[in-house]
Amino acid sequence: MARTVAKIVLSFLGWRKYDFFKSNCLIHKHRLKDGQWVYEFIRFNNHFKGAAVGDTFLDLYYLISDKVLSKLKEVEGYCIVYTHLGKKFAPESQSAEETVKALRNLKKESDAGHIFVRSAAEILNYCIRTRYLNWTCKRQSETYLFHIRSIDDPLFGNYVPDPRMLRNFTFYIPKGASARIILDERQILNTQINPADYSGRQSITII
Repeated sequence: MARTVAKIVLSFLGWRKYDFFKSNCLIHKHRLKDGQWVYEFIRFNNHFKGAAVGDTFLDLYYLISDKVLSKLKEVEGYCIVYTHLGKKFAPESQSAEETVKALRNLKKESDAGHIFVRSAAEILNYCIRTRYLNWTCKRQSETYLFHIRSIDDPLFGNYVPDPRMLRNFTFYIPKGASARIILDERQILNTQINPADYSGRQSITII
């Protein structure tokens, strides 16, 4: 924990290496010693004994507790959990029961549509694509037209995404309005209109 606190302090003192601790942003651009740019990301581990201790199967319940999930929903954030499921795998222990309970709660949140659970690669790609999505919206009568032009990736260049790369992308629309999503001058047909969420707004999702 002392090391973690030290990294947080250094991040606020301007040490670029520890920018993650200041911004709490999932993905940053990072330049390697040979000049090449890559994406780097930070994993989540809030264990009170430190990341070196809380990365096991028996400690997983602490990382995905109901308190953590509630905060994640509140800030509408991303989370790549730092864990090794095979490390200290002891199904007979009391901590294992806590982990199983926490995993079942996570599944419940996922099934209810409150938390989007996917692999690390899918989450990271989703984060990059939404962050650099080039799109506009205009209204024609009672229909809202969303035009997706490209993904302007600062590392790998601009490109027109395949529709499959846009699955689960969601745009808010006024209640009772109709909407269409256009990708590179062609309408995406695989969409669905969602009922109002906690914000009271309806939305359209690419499925």
